[in-house]
Amino acid sequence: MSGLKIFLSRAKTASFRRFFQYARIAAKEAGCSAVRTVFDSAYCIFHYGVGYQDYRVFGFARRNARQRRTYFTYGHNVAMTKMMNDPEARKILDDKIAFLECFDSFLGRDWMDLRKSDPEAFAGFCKGKSHIFVKETDSFGGSGAAKIAIEQETDFGALYHRLFEAGQYLVEDAICQHPEMNRLCAKSVNTVRIVTVTTPGKSVEVAYALVRIGSGQKAVDNICAGGMYTVLDEKGMLHFPAFCDKDACYYDKHPVTGTQFVGFQIPCFEEAVAMCQKAAGLAHGLRYIGWDVAITPNGPVLVEGNNFPGYDMPQNWRFCPDGTGLLPRMERLAGGKINRA
Repeated sequence: MSGLKIFLSRAKTASFRRFFQYARIAAKEAGCSAVRTVFDSAYCIFHYGVGYQDYRVFGFARRNARQRRTYFTYGHNVAMTKMMNDPEARKILDDKIAFLECFDSFLGRDWMDLRKSDPEAFAGFCKGKSHIFVKETDSFGGSGAAKIAIEQETDFGALYHRLFEAGQYLVEDAICQHPEMNRLCAKSVNTVRIVTVTTPGKSVEVAYALVRIGSGQKAVDNICAGGMYTVLDEKGMLHFPAFCDKDACYYDKHPVTGTQFVGFQIPCFEEAVAMCQKAAGLAHGLRYIGWDVAITPNGPVLVEGNNFPGYDMPQNWRFCPDGTGLLPRMERLAGGKINRA
């Protein structure tokens, strides 16, 4: 896509108020003129295919041209998905129930599709449970997901019809989280995102890993729901503060639990990586996958899979002190040049 087309496509959905807001934040972080960042941000849309939000997150106000060329952008992410994932196979990752059917042996929990059941079966599924988790089958960012308490007086027939009418067809056991992950935030399941690439040589490599942490206000850890994130090293250790996109702040410790982020070790991380690599080996036609993993007291389990992993999060400027983005690594794993879509 040309620079002009990218600019026009982004302009259709852009908030110019947020454009100037992000430019001011980027200028303040880089210690430069806001006027300069406004013009530079517009230039980067044309030249690098980077929108104003990525401009700020990537720290482009402080990056030179050589460094900017190393960043893996939205256009690269789309191109890599098209290069590596068969269109028909992508449906497995786009539909949550199709994903669960394909990777059932990695889930560690029961689930049901309301479209293939009735109120009596639903009541039987819920029997003996304190909570269930419900989701829409094709949503993202935590939209349509809810944790529901099961009470003695719960009317399962009414609940079944309410969920069915809302399109929340997927019903799952609530995941019991590892005590160490509860230290980060017990209100939500704090998932580990592990992105794998199956190389031309058929080995499954980890492109990057990060952890998403709930705000303490909601039952999901998604960024658009106020959650925060930070990257992990190859052993699952946190070395940087967590970033919350909603308030554009970096946190050294969780604002509710007080748990320090730097130095925190994700439990069972090596097992989680091995599980994702094994699952990737069974994902025929899918060579580029973002796995969402929960860590339970019994080890890691798969939550969801993603066609378009969040390319921006691992390239947050605080996590890339040398100013180098992901593009060189992604091209090495893909086995060739990735041209922006």
